[in-house]
Amino acid sequence: MAIIVGCLVTYAVFSRGPSILEWACPSEIFPTHVRAVGITTAVSRIGAAIGTFALPFGLSC
Repeated sequence: MAIIVGCLVTYAVFSRGPSILEWACPSEIFPTHVRAVGITTAVSRIGAAIGTFALPFGLSC
């Protein structure tokens, strides 16, 4: 049980950085009209969904 809790805590600590970058980077690098529509967040979520479904196919090759 301690190993599972330790793994979950480690995941929580290390996943915080990339999730913060998803909000910080678009506001820094994209122009205002692109940010206002929410295209960057939509594309990142679509990419995450595709990656989730493509992972089993990639592992089977």
